[in-house]
Amino acid sequence: MKYRKNNKVSIQFSEIGFGAWGIGGVTRGPTSYGEVQYKTAIDALNSALNNGITYYDTSNVYGESEKRIADAFSSIRDDVIIGTKAGLISYDSRPDYKVNSIQSSIHSSLKRLRTDYIDILYLHNVTIDELQEVSELSIFLDKLKLEGKIRSIGLSLPNLNSAKYLIKTFNPDFLQFNFNMMDWRILDDGVFDYCKKRGCSIVARTPLANGFLTSEITINTNFNNNDHRSRYSKKLIHKLLEFRRELVGELSIESSLLYEYAIRFCLSFSNIVTVIPGILSAQEALTNAAISDLGPLNQKEINLIRQVYDKYSNDISILIKSNVKDAKLGNKK
Repeated sequence: MKYRKNNKVSIQFSEIGFGAWGIGGVTRGPTSYGEVQYKTAIDALNSALNNGITYYDTSNVYGESEKRIADAFSSIRDDVIIGTKAGLISYDSRPDYKVNSIQSSIHSSLKRLRTDYIDILYLHNVTIDELQEVSELSIFLDKLKLEGKIRSIGLSLPNLNSAKYLIKTFNPDFLQFNFNMMDWRILDDGVFDYCKKRGCSIVARTPLANGFLTSEITINTNFNNNDHRSRYSKKLIHKLLEFRRELVGELSIESSLLYEYAIRFCLSFSNIVTVIPGILSAQEALTNAAISDLGPLNQKEINLIRQVYDKYSNDISILIKSNVKDAKLGNKK
């Protein structure tokens, strides 16, 4: 395993992190990856650490995720880096970024994690429209850093509409956003370079595009009702699978190797401090950890991926926007 550092806060990360949404198990509605048994989750966490993975990314709304991380690591807390999130109360209620709500969320997370500090506290899915106490919240977060309750501040964004304003306002140490071979928005919108100038490192989430950059999802895959991907329209799934086939063809690789290329793609950009694929088993932890040693992709490979992305990005964007609208309408029925 190779490691990278954010120089602002001197935290060293394993290049491959552990996306811990899935191990939290089922939450109400299509908001998880389905049931994950307790032993399976603990085995996955232990396998990850044994294979050099030191960063674990969770949230107050990821089911049992924080508690399971505590069960695995509370006795060796200083050996791991934990990022958790605040701001979302639940998946079916409005977020709350007021200081008293964030304070309560942090207190609860510390209790579930059985620790007295959080390495990275992210404002979860924050947008300018939801913020009410901007200056108070910024001052409060800085105070928490001085007190040692959090080591660093992060933003986990749902979109890039107000990204530069939020980065300038909160001066975060880390920005978490989708980045993968099927999603280059953070580069194309200039946010990647903006973060680099401000010393803000990128934590790349969804490097496997929610599983569509693996060979596991096919046209016949049926997602359980509690799986968030069950909300995807058939048109969107068809287009994503078509996108994947073309990536495999252009890169001239076996489809089973695409997940390796997907993670190596993210690691090809120096301002990315860690990549957080969702990990659901001990074997996945072992397999993902080994990819770090393969190194980044070369420029020719990145250019080929870019060509395929440019061909599909507009269609994918339109289908995603339509899919979100349909999902919201469906929730009202």
